[in-house]
Amino acid sequence: MYEAPPIDPEQHLMLRFQAGDEAAFAQLYQRIRGMVWRFSARMLGDPEAAEEAAQDILLRVFRARGSYQPTARFRTWLFRIATNHCINERQRAWRRREVGTPEGTAGLALPDHQDPASASEAAALARAIQRALAALPPQQRAAVVLARYEGCSMEQVAEALDLPSVGAAKLLLHRARRALEEQLRPFLPQEAP
Repeated sequence: MYEAPPIDPEQHLMLRFQAGDEAAFAQLYQRIRGMVWRFSARMLGDPEAAEEAAQDILLRVFRARGSYQPTARFRTWLFRIATNHCINERQRAWRRREVGTPEGTAGLALPDHQDPASASEAAALARAIQRALAALPPQQRAAVVLARYEGCSMEQVAEALDLPSVGAAKLLLHRARRALEEQLRPFLPQEAP
């Protein structure tokens, strides 16, 4: 007898919500809101813009109630929505020329340092990482955020970004890492001759 594969907790909550259980969406919202905000902050580089984007993304999840199909893990589906929304937001901001390269450290965790010089260096590194991340093309930025910060597998990255294969996701991430290394070269340890 065929058994359906187990579904993830968020998928289960979404299916309950789809079936009419309003409390399931409240539970789902509590589970995913922080993750959606962090993803948006890393993609947009601005905590205020991330807050607005996260609300828009969560509203899209709410509105997808009738059309949601559990063909992939819920988080993969969610990150596809979030990626598309954040890319669109960055393009709109660029067209309006209201937002330049973000200087904030949106969502980057910095180590605690007692030494002010070390704290200053860590802050400078965090700003450089955010600038380098913001300078990446949108799909490369999304691949880095999904793989590095959200812990997605290459299969999930490929699916969330609607790439044709895992190999395409790996290539995209490889190119992003090379671009980041180039941007962050001044902060990398110098190799001995």
